[in-house]
Amino acid sequence: MSERLALMRARLLEPLFITSVCLYTANTRLVGHLTSASPFFRNHFNDPLLVPCALPPLLCLVSLLGVRKDRRDASGFEVILCLLVWSAMFEVLGPSMFQAATGDFRDIAAYWVGGGGSWLYWRCSRRRKALSTSAVASGSSLTGRSSRPRPGRRPFGG
Repeated sequence: MSERLALMRARLLEPLFITSVCLYTANTRLVGHLTSASPFFRNHFNDPLLVPCALPPLLCLVSLLGVRKDRRDASGFEVILCLLVWSAMFEVLGPSMFQAATGDFRDIAAYWVGGGGSWLYWRCSRRRKALSTSAVASGSSLTGRSSRPRPGRRPFGG
């Protein structure tokens, strides 16, 4: 159980998640309430933040329930599946169920842009972690130079 909690803590302390939640909160609590705020901030700024704000807690919940057993970040399939479900829920079903809601294809496009950017970030951060782990294991730095002194040389030139 402690391994699952450590994984949940790592996902919820991830820089992309924290930054996205802070931007979302700032926009909804501060900028969105200003009457002079541009329509972009009131209507579309939060849309690309859907995946980086909602998917990490969802993955934590699914891992906690034992449905998802691996430790990796969200796969491309998982991001696309969430985008399809959320787009249908928020832009098709929601407007048909609630009169105040409106469906907008620009919102769907923004969800997908945010989802694609999030997936690229997670994929690049996973590769960066893998590179740093393999570099430490091999004794070299990320520049490709060995951190061990060459044979026949003293480490500090003395």
